[in-house]
Amino acid sequence: MTNHPVKLCKLSIPSLALFICFTSTLLGQIEVEPAITPPFDPESLIKNVFLGKGIEILNVEFRGDPKAVGYFSNAHNEINIGEGLVLSTGKVFNIPTPNDQEAQTSANDSNITDEELANITTGNLIDVVTYEIEFIPLSDSLEFNYAFASEEFPEYSCNCFNDVFGFFIQGPNDNTWNNIALIPGTNDPVSVRTIHPADTEGDGGGCINDGIEADCGPVNAHLYNDNTGNPYFFFDGYSNILTAKAAVTPCETYRIKLTLADVRDQLYDSAIFFEGKSFGSNVMDVETATLGVDKGIVEGCTEGRINFRMAR
Repeated sequence: MTNHPVKLCKLSIPSLALFICFTSTLLGQIEVEPAITPPFDPESLIKNVFLGKGIEILNVEFRGDPKAVGYFSNAHNEINIGEGLVLSTGKVFNIPTPNDQEAQTSANDSNITDEELANITTGNLIDVVTYEIEFIPLSDSLEFNYAFASEEFPEYSCNCFNDVFGFFIQGPNDNTWNNIALIPGTNDPVSVRTIHPADTEGDGGGCINDGIEADCGPVNAHLYNDNTGNPYFFFDGYSNILTAKAAVTPCETYRIKLTLADVRDQLYDSAIFFEGKSFGSNVMDVETATLGVDKGIVEGCTEGRINFRMAR
């Protein structure tokens, strides 16, 4: 199976090229380029794909396998996000493949761990992928949009093999890391266990001794989307688009860790899809309204207005 879109063009007749040059984009299929394919590398994905308005990036540190991160596009039909940055516990080039296997797995080659992530699970971490970003917000908030997808949905919602992720932020003169990957309106971390339909087919996954029930009722099922049988998208299910938010102090230096891992084994991949250009801080847009062609305002001339708007 080819990992890149097929292009067929007849360049000698430009007027026809528009019609006979095509890619899988025209078919409404998600495309994913791993961070080993120029022009993409782990750092450029943050600075050129994820970064939005009102944020100054000071440093980007990536830890893990570059094949576990990449640029995705044309994903409205699959994840309700057009394009952005994806992190996976497997290899991202397997994402645009059919959901037609019981346990779809593509383990990456990461051998790192993460202390903050380990603190919110009871199992050993495998296939860890982590970004640590040092940044300065220009306003009083930070926010970005994302969706979580997993092969563990829904049959492993009630066991101890739940893959885990977190967005941990650390402020100036503060050594604590606070997780902002939360179910809206709660302090519950987003996971397969906190977003799922009723799980009536689970067997506890060998986790009964950990106090995990074999079956369980729905939890925040309104945030869950079934993906069974999708010919273009690897995962069994995915969340609605969620927004991570944090109050910040303008012009101070912060760090945030975006990190994801398999728990206990490498089976059943999971991924986080970050919306492109959504990593931002509220900034004030200034717009002039005047009859002048260049939108300039001069005292004593034509009446004009200056509009100030906080972007949200």
